[in-house]
Amino acid sequence: MVLLSVVIVDYRTPEDLRRCLTALHDCRPMPEVIVVDNAASAAGRSPSADLVRAEFPRVVLLTPGRNLWFCGGNNLGVAVAHGKYALLLNPDTIPPPGALAALVAFMEAHPDYA
Repeated sequence: MVLLSVVIVDYRTPEDLRRCLTALHDCRPMPEVIVVDNAASAAGRSPSADLVRAEFPRVVLLTPGRNLWFCGGNNLGVAVAHGKYALLLNPDTIPPPGALAALVAFMEAHPDYA
């Protein structure tokens, strides 16, 4: 069972996205990571989409072919997530190594929180 899904909506920020995905890769427990590329063309091409395909093959990449804006991109990402919990991150976020474990531990200890 996947405990945590991380959804990142990106719009033309491949360098920020690279730093964010690198930081997430080092987190434990390893989350399911979903990137929604709002800048990808109908063919699924953009610098950010190319980056994810080349450097982060375990990341789920969604290319809706149009800009769904922030809310629509997050809704799309959460709709395909498998985690018990979902965390919405901006691509310029660099989570510290223990942050996701602390988040999951808190949620597991406090099931009354949403």
